[in-house]
Amino acid sequence: MLIIFFLRETQFFHWHDDLFFCNLYSVGSNKGKVMNMMGIEKIISGAETGVGHGAMEFALGQGIPGEGYCVKGRKCEDGRIPARYLMIETDQTDYSYCIRKNVQISDGIMVLVRGGNQDEDTRYTIDCCRKLEKPLVIIDLAADIEQTHERILEWLDFHQINVLNIAGNKESQDSGICEATIEFLEKLFEVKKPIHKWT
Repeated sequence: MLIIFFLRETQFFHWHDDLFFCNLYSVGSNKGKVMNMMGIEKIISGAETGVGHGAMEFALGQGIPGEGYCVKGRKCEDGRIPARYLMIETDQTDYSYCIRKNVQISDGIMVLVRGGNQDEDTRYTIDCCRKLEKPLVIIDLAADIEQTHERILEWLDFHQINVLNIAGNKESQDSGICEATIEFLEKLFEVKKPIHKWT
């Protein structure tokens, strides 16, 4: 199972294979509490295909504000970012500029992958988190991760993350990861599926 916690508190760190890993820790049990989206005020995403689209669809379906910086023309790998996503369009054509801006405006970053593979933009997102010392969790959706849901929620609570950046691979890198992202977030926060399906 791949779960990486990158925290500001150095006592949680140990170094391995050029990545920061952290042992899972306890900061108080969440058992008996309602696991919902009350602590998350906004979701940040670059709204690319794959995880980016999935994060924005989840936000729309749950009525949570979702936004993020995007390149000039709202370009993404399958054309244009859907108009229903409230993006902050820049005058830049460099995707890395928008990735860094989205990390900067976030309290913490959740990176979703499957099988450990990371595309170039995902690797750059992780690099930005390290340089900006932002809390980061990387989750492998291909693993059996339901038993770790409580720890992930503890991570969100521990860092008081109200503005959550959800990032990860594009659909071209991992076909079906958009739907997998939505399903994971619905299970993590124990929310109901939206009545209307976005198309």
